[in-house]
Amino acid sequence: MNLKEVNNLFHDKATKYHYEVDSLKKEIDYYEKVMQDLENKHLSLVAQKLLYEKYRLKLTKYNLEIMLKTIKTDLFVLKEKLKIAEEKYKLSCITIHALGYKQITLPYLLKFINDELRKSNVSELDLIKINEKIKIHNANVLHNRHNTILAKDLHLILDMLNQGYEEIVPIENKNAEKLDQIVDKLNEVIDRDDLDTINDNFKFKEMYSNLYNNEDFLYIYTEILRHIQFKIYELISLLKMEEYYFDMETLKIIKEEYKTFYHKYMFIRNQIDDLNIEIAIAESIEPDDEETLEKIADIDCYKLYYASNSDDPTKCFIMRDLSSIREESLPRIWQLLDNFKNQEKVKTKHLKTSNYIEIKDDQIRIILKPLGEGNYSVEGVFIKKSDNLREAYQSMFNRPIAEIDDDYAYAVEEQMANYVMEYGRKGSR
Repeated sequence: MNLKEVNNLFHDKATKYHYEVDSLKKEIDYYEKVMQDLENKHLSLVAQKLLYEKYRLKLTKYNLEIMLKTIKTDLFVLKEKLKIAEEKYKLSCITIHALGYKQITLPYLLKFINDELRKSNVSELDLIKINEKIKIHNANVLHNRHNTILAKDLHLILDMLNQGYEEIVPIENKNAEKLDQIVDKLNEVIDRDDLDTINDNFKFKEMYSNLYNNEDFLYIYTEILRHIQFKIYELISLLKMEEYYFDMETLKIIKEEYKTFYHKYMFIRNQIDDLNIEIAIAESIEPDDEETLEKIADIDCYKLYYASNSDDPTKCFIMRDLSSIREESLPRIWQLLDNFKNQEKVKTKHLKTSNYIEIKDDQIRIILKPLGEGNYSVEGVFIKKSDNLREAYQSMFNRPIAEIDDDYAYAVEEQMANYVMEYGRKGSR
C-alpha cells in the first residue's frame, strides 16, 4: 500500500466520520427536545415516540422522572460519541492534508494513522512499510524547508481568501430525505470533476422538471452550495494550524484548489440566483387572492424611501423609470404609491424568495423591499410586457437598497409630484 492509497483510505474515513457527526448532531437535537419536554412535565408525542422506539416503554406521568434520568444518561453518551467522531473526522482531514500537501506527519498523527489502519485490517508488515514511507515523506518535506512560507504569512493570505462569504441558511423541504440522495450524487460530481463536466451534469433540472418543482431544485442547489463552502472553510481552517509550514510548490497547489472550488461555488450561486428570479417571476404572474397588506396597528402610515445611486433626487431610479413610462400611466403610479403609504387598499404580491413585494395594478409593477418598522425601499417601477419580465425583475433586484433619509425621500416625492402633474396631464388630454 503506497501513500496515495493511504490518503484515499482516509478520504473515505473522513466522509464516514463527517456523516457520523451530522447524524449524532441530529440525534442530540432530538434528545434535547425530548428532555426539555420531560423537564416541563409535558408528555409530548415526540417524547412518547422516542421512548417507545428506544425502550418499548409507554410514557406516563408516573414514570416521567425515571424516563427523564434515562434520557439524560443517553444524551451524555451521545455527546461523548460526538466528541470522539469530531476528533476522528478532524484527524482524518489533517492526515489527508499532511500526505497530500507534503506536510510533516507529526507523532500524534502517526499514532492515529496506525490505529485507523489496524481497524481497517492492514497487516503489521504493511504497517511497517507505510511507516517507513511516511519517514521518507517527512524527510523530503524537511529538505524543502528552505522555501518555507511562515505560518503568519500564510494566515494573511488565507484571511484574504476567507473574506466575503455569505451565510447560507438551510432550506426546509418536506421531500428533504429523497432530495438528499440527489444532493449526495451531485456533491460527488462537484468534488471529482471539472467545471465543464459539472455543467453537463447540472442539466438534470431540465430532465426532472416534471418530477420536482422549483422549491425542490432550490433545496438541492442550496445544499450543494453549503457543501462547497464547507470544503473551502475546511481547507482554510486546516491550513491555519500552527504546526503547518508550506513550501512554494504546496502553496501553488492550495491556490489552485481554492480557485477550482471558488469557480464551482460561483457556478452554483448563479444557478440559485437564476432560480430565485424564476420563482419570483412565477409568483408575480400567478393570480393572487386580492392579497392586501395588513395594517399595522401602531403605525399610522408607511414611510417610503427611494433607491438611488445619486444624491440628486431627479436621478433616483424611480424618476428614471417614470421617464420611460407612457404618460397616461403616471397618475395611477403616483396614486398607488400614495394609497400604499396611507395603508389604503392596494393589490400586492409578496415575492418571498427574494424578500421583495410588488404593488400590482393592471400592467403596472412597483417593486419595494421592506426595511422594517413600516419603512420600505422603493426600488422602481415598470410596465409588464410579455417579453421583459425576467430582465425587469433582475434589474430591480440588482438595485441598491434605499437609505433611510427623510429629506431625500421628501425631495424625490416633490420631484415626482411635479413630473406627474406636468406630463400626466398631457397623457390624459
